[in-house]
Amino acid sequence: MARERFFVEVAPGYVRLRHQLGLRTKFGRARLGPLMDQVVRQLEDLEEAGESIEFNRLDPDEEAEILAAEDLERRDNEELFLDTLDPDEVAEYFGSKELEAAREAAKERLGRGAKGMSERSRREMWRWVLSLPFEMLGDRPLWITLTYPGDWKQWVPDGRTLERHRRAFGEAWYRGFGERPVGFWSKEFQLAEGRPHLHLLMKGPESMPDADYRGFQMLTRLGNQNVRRHGKHQGRWWTPPISELFGGDTATEMLRWWSQIVTDGTVENHARRGVNVRTVFFAKDDQVATKTRRAAIAAYMAGEASKAKQKVPPDGFGAVVRYFGTFGYQSGFKPTVELLEVDEDVWHQLNRRLTRLEGLRRHSKGRPLSEDAKKRRYWQGLTAGGLGPEDYARLYAWAYAAAERKRLRLVPKVDYQTGEIA
Repeated sequence: MARERFFVEVAPGYVRLRHQLGLRTKFGRARLGPLMDQVVRQLEDLEEAGESIEFNRLDPDEEAEILAAEDLERRDNEELFLDTLDPDEVAEYFGSKELEAAREAAKERLGRGAKGMSERSRREMWRWVLSLPFEMLGDRPLWITLTYPGDWKQWVPDGRTLERHRRAFGEAWYRGFGERPVGFWSKEFQLAEGRPHLHLLMKGPESMPDADYRGFQMLTRLGNQNVRRHGKHQGRWWTPPISELFGGDTATEMLRWWSQIVTDGTVENHARRGVNVRTVFFAKDDQVATKTRRAAIAAYMAGEASKAKQKVPPDGFGAVVRYFGTFGYQSGFKPTVELLEVDEDVWHQLNRRLTRLEGLRRHSKGRPLSEDAKKRRYWQGLTAGGLGPEDYARLYAWAYAAAERKRLRLVPKVDYQTGEIA
């Protein structure tokens, strides 16, 4: 057990406040009763003296005896309950128990991830994406979508096949461009029918000609215009696929790789539209790519990759294995997080400023405050995306200055002639 401590996680794309409870707060933040307060004081004295705090575990025989007694009591209660039922109700009771056991066994067979991502997993994924060093993607990152034919079930029947296709595309990238892929990938499923697809945010290959990249930029601008003019779904329909005109040899090679991996080149429509490429920076002024904050890009990509409705696979698809990951882990494209300990008053000043920032962000987008945000207490901390180490340095300077001013106001004034507190 340890004293109450205050930390800040600083990643390339987020700042997170964390709070480690001390002995007293582990028992609750309400006022402790006399007996509990005495126990906590004794534990604090032991901790202050540097002595270890240990709790004796039960002897294995004693623990087994207690568990056996609990199991016997449960069986007795079940027999008393069954005595109150007629034969038909008893049969129904045991039938429902067998059915529940079969369902649990089926879930175990399906494996992890077969029923979609939990809320906690999606939050962890969001932070994981924000902790990636997006500056490694350079000034020509590509947003790539890999899709499947209409009769997709015969080409990707389960999660293992989807994972095999993803790995094969990475290997094809290495063979075709002569350099290891660097980027982020995530697996998603269409809500209507569960058709799988892959999203990749990749560093544009060094060998990609400038003309090919300009073609991808032209297609991205055209797609955005069509979406504004015709709406999201119709706009995508009106936008042509990548081709020799929009992407050059880079586009045709990607289409050929993915078609060979999935259908062995036998489905013509998939060979023309199986790969979609958009550029992250599509302005005609190249200075935009150098001036744009990578933390803001990471925040957008993290939000897109962690959408709940896109993380539910179809029935019978089996284990997804992993929903997200990176190419180029050995090259250094992996999460980087720095954990810093700060003073309590500075931590609270950071909390105030980040809370205000999150409220202003939601207000600017016309979004109300979430229920979780309303229930959050001041000591629970929070995570703010779209902020990097440079932003944290400024925030810390402001918070430290505010905490210092507050400390000076709390220092009592002393009459140095009399030695009395004024």
